[in-house]
This record gives sequence, C-alpha cells and structure tokens, in this order.
Amino acid sequence: MIKLVILLAVATVGFMVWCLVEAISADGSRTRNLSKAVWIPVILLLPLVGALAWVFAGRPQAVAATAAGRPPQDLTRRSDPTNPAEEAADFSDRARRRVEEQRRRYEQQKKNKDQETPEVE
Repeated sequence: MIKLVILLAVATVGFMVWCLVEAISADGSRTRNLSKAVWIPVILLLPLVGALAWVFAGRPQAVAATAAGRPPQDLTRRSDPTNPAEEAADFSDRARRRVEEQRRRYEQQKKNKDQETPEVE
C-alpha cells in the first residue's frame, strides 16, 4: 500500500512539473481562459487540481495549423526517410552553405574592422 502511495505521489509531482514547464514555455497569447501569469501560480498552489485545469482548460490547442487548411506537421520527422543518401546529401549541402555564409560574414567583419582601426606606428 505504501509503494502505491509513493508511486502516485511521484506521478503527481512529475505531472505537475510537466504542466509547469508547458505553462512556462507556452505562448502567452494562445493560453486559454486565464493569462499565462495566472496559470503558473494556479499550477503551483493547487497541486493536482491546478495541473489538471491547465491540461483541460488552459493549455493552447494545436489546431492552428489545420485551421489554415494545412495538415498538422509531424515534428518528429523533418524529411522523408525513404532515401537516406538523398537526405544525407541534402544535409551536407545545407551545412556547407551555412559554413560558407558564416565564413563570408566573418571575413567581411574582419575587413570592416581593419578599415575602421587606424594603424599605430
């Protein structure tokens, strides 16, 4: 019986922590019924009831993408894994372009800095 109580207590604390992290990281303009600044103390001060209220009444719904006519995105996959070689080549190409762009910016900043500072003899 004690093990069950401990298990339920740990599950409750874990659920509250998850709800608190969700509330903190949620977009304040999309929270429902109360402002984000009110939801956080509600979750903290009303242990299980506040967390359940957040899930059912405060948490932003993920319906925005479907409302615009687009299917919701699968955030676990960014590309089609059917062709790993193509995916790897695409990743390498993007990484190479990003490095080249960073190198160009660095060289431009270095050049601008050299032009601004007068030489001391």
